[in-house]
Amino acid sequence: MSDITSWHDSGPRDAPVIVLLHAIATSSELWAQQIPVWSQFARILAIDLPGHGASAARPQINSLDQYAHALAELLASAAIADVSIVGLSFGGMIGQAFALNYPQRVRSLVLSNTSARTPAEVRELWARRKEHAATHGMQEQVASTLERWFTPHFREHAPLHVERVANMIRRTTLEGYCAAIEAIRGLDLLDRLSALDMPVLVVGGRQDAAVTPQIVEALAQRVPKSQKLLLDPAAHLANIEQPVAFTEAVGQFLRASLVG
Repeated sequence: MSDITSWHDSGPRDAPVIVLLHAIATSSELWAQQIPVWSQFARILAIDLPGHGASAARPQINSLDQYAHALAELLASAAIADVSIVGLSFGGMIGQAFALNYPQRVRSLVLSNTSARTPAEVRELWARRKEHAATHGMQEQVASTLERWFTPHFREHAPLHVERVANMIRRTTLEGYCAAIEAIRGLDLLDRLSALDMPVLVVGGRQDAAVTPQIVEALAQRVPKSQKLLLDPAAHLANIEQPVAFTEAVGQFLRASLVG
């Protein structure tokens, strides 16, 4: 039995499978604008990671390999042999770990607004965020997180969309948030990415301060069969800030890899 206890299954059951892995402190709801489009040609499994969305918290699942193993168990229980993976931010880190641990099970990989190594200064930053959340709760993480995740223009002109994400942050369990932080702090996959042999699309936002265009470029350079997409204007949640451009470009990449 998998430690992932909630997911949403959409699209034809006999179609190729796309797994969607969300950012920290969100849920499968992050993909609301992509699922109806991509489910026209694929079966979509939108995962709630442990302690996020409707999945029960599993504080002991706190490394990327453990998250990847939980996903492998879920796919095995559903008799799904191979998948394409779309991972954003924390979800992209898990996608990398899954592809490295189970390469024969990944047809293609989309790494959006994500990195492959957490530097020492960023590890310390995440440690402070974890301590702040443990002391003050998830509500106090909302404002600073939204400032990092969206451009000022989007926050001003799309307040209802921003509030939807704010509610996802509030609903995330403290246990799930802290476990995910520990996994992010342990991220160190950059030197292993040259082993990936499947098609990979690396996506970034031009205004993403956390995963800068330079980080996107460095990641793409390590992957042999990579393509790169930079969306502008977009910060960290590029699939929400640029929904049509993201959905079309990523969807076309996925469809080509699934039928090839």
